[in-house]
Amino acid sequence: MGWRVHSPPPCLVCPLAMSEASLLTARLRRFRWIVPAHAEVELKIRFSPTVPGQFDQLRNFEILGSKRLYQLPCSATALYPSISQNPRYKAQNCPGNSEKLPILNDSPMEAEVHFSFENDSKGETFLLDPPSMRLQPKEKKKLSVWAYPTSAGLLGDSLVCWIKDNPEPAVFRLCCQGVHVKPGVSPQELHFNKLLLHRSVIPRLRALQGS
Repeated sequence: MGWRVHSPPPCLVCPLAMSEASLLTARLRRFRWIVPAHAEVELKIRFSPTVPGQFDQLRNFEILGSKRLYQLPCSATALYPSISQNPRYKAQNCPGNSEKLPILNDSPMEAEVHFSFENDSKGETFLLDPPSMRLQPKEKKKLSVWAYPTSAGLLGDSLVCWIKDNPEPAVFRLCCQGVHVKPGVSPQELHFNKLLLHRSVIPRLRALQGS
C-alpha cells in the first residue's frame, strides 16, 4: 500500500488570509480510504490561518485491522508582510530639500507598499516618489522625499506606508524647519573720502546670510 500526503513542510511561512472567501477552510469529510494493491491515495492538507503565530499539529493514520500508527507532523508560521519600522535615520541640511529614505522588507514574503502623507494629501509641503513599490524578501529600495515649507517654523507630517494584506500600516514621523532668507551686506555704507584725479580705490563688501 502506498500513501502520498501533501502538507505544509516544516517551518512553512504563509501570509495571513485577508478576504472572507479565503478564510473558508476545506474540512475533512472522509475519514477512511480504500487503497487498491500497488496504488496510492492523495490527501491534501490546507493551511488557512486567521491570526499570526506558529502552528503545529500531528496527523495520525492507521491501517484498519492493525495496531500500527503513522504520524505526520505539520508545522507552519503565519504572519503579515511588513517593512522595517526602525530605520534609525536622521537627516539635516538636506541638499535640494530632499532625502532618500531606505525601505526594507524584513518579512520572508513579497511586500507591496503604497505611500501617502497623513495630513498633506495635496502635496503642499511634502512630496514623495515613487508612490508605491514592490519589495522581495529582505530587499531594500530608496524612497525620495522632498520638503518645501510654505511658512517659517517647524512643519511636520507622517509618512504612512500601506502594506498589502497587512491591516496595520507603518508610520514614520517627518518634519522640516522653514526659515526666511535674510541676506545682507557689510558695511552698509561706503565712504570714498577725497581722491586724487585718475586714482581708484576698490572697497570690499561682505555678503551676509542672517537666517
